[in-house]
Amino acid sequence: MMPNRFKLFPLPKSLSARILLTLLLVSLVPLALFGTFSMQFVKSAIGNTAERTGNLITTRVIGLYQSHLQSQADIINMELTNIEQHVLLVQRFAEQVYNEPHLFPVLTPIHLKKEKEGYYWENNVDPGQSNTGATGHFPITSNLVERLERSKYIESMFQKGLENNPNIVAMYLTFPESAWRIYPGIDLKKEIEDQFFDPSIPITSYPFYTKALPSSNTQSEAVWTDRYLDITHRSWMLTSSAPVLTNSKSLVGVVSADIAIDKIVENILNTKFNHRDSYAFLLNQSGNVIAVQEGGKDKVHSLPLSSIHEEGKTTASNITYLSDNRILLTAQIPTSHWYLGYVIPKEEMVSPIFDEANQQILESGKKIASQLSIASLVITLLCIGMTFVMWSKIIDPIRKLLAGIQDVGAGNFDVQIPRSGISEFDRLSSSFNLMSREVDSLVHALDQRISEKEILQNKLLILNENLEATVSERTDQLRKTNITLTHRNEQLKKMEESRSALFANISHDLKTPLTIISGYIEAMKDGLIPEEEQELYLEKIQQRIASVTRLVHDLNELSLLETRTKKLTRMRLNLTEFVRELKQRCSSMEIDGSSPVNVNISDNWQTAHAISRFHLNVDQDHLYRAIDNLIDNSQKYGSKGKPISIDLAIVQNHLIIAVQDQGVGIAEEHLPYLFQRTYRADKARNTSIPGNGLGLAIVKEIIEAHDGEVSVQSELNKGTTFTVKLPLIVDN
Repeated sequence: MMPNRFKLFPLPKSLSARILLTLLLVSLVPLALFGTFSMQFVKSAIGNTAERTGNLITTRVIGLYQSHLQSQADIINMELTNIEQHVLLVQRFAEQVYNEPHLFPVLTPIHLKKEKEGYYWENNVDPGQSNTGATGHFPITSNLVERLERSKYIESMFQKGLENNPNIVAMYLTFPESAWRIYPGIDLKKEIEDQFFDPSIPITSYPFYTKALPSSNTQSEAVWTDRYLDITHRSWMLTSSAPVLTNSKSLVGVVSADIAIDKIVENILNTKFNHRDSYAFLLNQSGNVIAVQEGGKDKVHSLPLSSIHEEGKTTASNITYLSDNRILLTAQIPTSHWYLGYVIPKEEMVSPIFDEANQQILESGKKIASQLSIASLVITLLCIGMTFVMWSKIIDPIRKLLAGIQDVGAGNFDVQIPRSGISEFDRLSSSFNLMSREVDSLVHALDQRISEKEILQNKLLILNENLEATVSERTDQLRKTNITLTHRNEQLKKMEESRSALFANISHDLKTPLTIISGYIEAMKDGLIPEEEQELYLEKIQQRIASVTRLVHDLNELSLLETRTKKLTRMRLNLTEFVRELKQRCSSMEIDGSSPVNVNISDNWQTAHAISRFHLNVDQDHLYRAIDNLIDNSQKYGSKGKPISIDLAIVQNHLIIAVQDQGVGIAEEHLPYLFQRTYRADKARNTSIPGNGLGLAIVKEIIEAHDGEVSVQSELNKGTTFTVKLPLIVDN
């Protein structure tokens, strides 16, 4: 008998099970021990390698950060150099303007407004233009005004500076008399009301002016100020300035470019860190903080800045290991001798490396465990396979037959049991397979009939859905068509009303002279007019026919202009020729008691040099026709005997022609409709004045065909002014 201790582990009664159990114990226990020791060894080796690699990579990562820092310093140096170069470019252009004033005549006068606080400024706050001003500490002389006016030429250089460099927020030229021109223009009154600008302090006392003076800037270079609080709303600021000198080395002024600290942080200190406690900062050559990113505003002053700035030079390594396990990296910017610095926690810098190493260890361990598991499984399967070979010939056919019977019971009739090589089981399998095929064929026939019925039902459902969609689509189309027709009917109705009004006006203008002509002719035929007076009445008939002919001609010309059928024949017309021809035409109009016509020229036409630079590109016949219509209109409705004035001016490369009478004027409600066809203001009062209401409509079409504009201003009992604005061609 077996000892009692073996009863705790009873052995299976089957021989095959006992053999299987023995093989598993012999193969799997050594395999498990080998896998455990191998896993521990691999983990230890990978851990040591990861630590050494991590230290090496940490050194390399710090080097990469230092290289990136130096690259950023080079970029900042390039940005500051570009700003300095543009300041010097404006400096040279300004010196040319003031050293050669004959090449830069004053074109647009300025008007300085004096406020109660004593300062002067040009009340122009258009963001696309500059404006001028003065604190009032020095007299506003004609020489100063002329220099301010001539500084208008520098505005385009200021504008290009802001367009080409997003870091510049403003550029300006400061004169020794505490006057300036700045772009973009500032609302000086609002700056003073908001207590930013103090007019009691001369702007020549601020560092952006004093630091650039030749007394401290002997080479007349572009110099940088320290960080200072701006005198406008733009808060903290840095400025690059350079003096503007005459040929005799006299000071004209100082040209400056402002950079807001916020712009520096946004555009220059634009490094993005993945670490929460990392930040970048910028120091000046004195070691003072210029700008710092948001994350370091409360921390930058605790840094050992003396280690960065030492007699104007950075430390040799540019790397400082701080006591709180952070790393300070610095690089110098050659142009301004500023310093760019990064503060990065060392732990956060290298932690991703160690995390990656641990992840690699974990993944390697998983791979080794997987490989050992696969090897163990393969060995286990081999052992089990050797055991199953002995009894599979008997057990396997029975299991397959039972599985086939279970499949048939579950509704799967397409089941075939393979042959096993044993004759008794092969006959049983053949009978089962035959039965399965017969049942499967019957089931397929039934399924086919059910499937045909379902297909027919699906087709009917699809046809029904398509029919509903088609009906819905047709309904939407009809609704949209109805809306479109309604809109078109409204448009046609408005067009018909406009056409009816036009024909009514034309019919009225034709009916009156034709009726008079017909009456005169009937009277002459009936002998009611004496023979000695017939010539007088024939002249009246001829005048009426001429008015009808003029109406038809005006209608035809207006139609050609409105449809752009009539092409203009343009040619270059010098302003001197234009003025001479206009004066001759105006002189010829002063007949039959008509009001005299005076042609006036603005002050900026006084120099022949300025006039010769401007030309018109116009069809002369049509242009003079438009001006004649305006003069004729002023003579009709103006006060007889009182002169009509034509004022000419050049404003921003445009010719301004203003025709002004001193007549009864036009009510405000009529002004928007004066340029419409056949429209006449206050028709009841104007029946005695000849005209067909087409003259101003023709003027509008002619001026707009020349890319110009025409407008009207009027006040009752004071007169009416028609203003024409035409573009000029400017020769450099």
